[in-house]
Amino acid sequence: MVGAYVFDFDGVINDSLDLVYSFNKIIDPDLTLDQYKKRFEGNLYSSTDVTPEKILQYFQLKGDSTEKALLKQHIKETLLALSKKAPLFIITSDRTSAVEKYFQNHGIAQIITQVYGVEIHHSKEIKFGMLFKDHNLNKEDCVFITDTLGDIIEAHKVGVKTIGVTEFGFHDSLTLQKGNPYKIISKLEKLLYF
Repeated sequence: MVGAYVFDFDGVINDSLDLVYSFNKIIDPDLTLDQYKKRFEGNLYSSTDVTPEKILQYFQLKGDSTEKALLKQHIKETLLALSKKAPLFIITSDRTSAVEKYFQNHGIAQIITQVYGVEIHHSKEIKFGMLFKDHNLNKEDCVFITDTLGDIIEAHKVGVKTIGVTEFGFHDSLTLQKGNPYKIISKLEKLLYF
């Protein structure tokens, strides 16, 4: 029985890989897509290639693209169905306000209990600790749905069960398997069946 569904945002709910890579390519013109994806095999912000100046430049380039991004209908329907089973949370490396606005723009802000974004902390481990405290949850209550190996590693450090999703994520199944997630699914709606 799941007590709370915790989602990463980019690559899980928001199909954003091509767009966010294009912003990083402006910052680092020689950056390949494989090199960019490799940054997410650990905590993105601990990468030596990610400096405070580059982070600032990235969010300036990104502007309001998160708020304006599309939400695929089957993802929306899956989130609505899951919200009837347990509370939904977001732990993301995007900005809290941008992700909140995204859900408002798609008419489902009410189903997201709280968003923990980049300005709260760069560490998802720390954000999980805050989530547990803020909402009186235990690690056993939560399942974290993500598309990157680095997120799986961070969630496991705090004892949270993980599910990797490859629908349009940053990492493929072979990369996600390195983190030993509970399950890997090809589409988000498969969460409805277990």
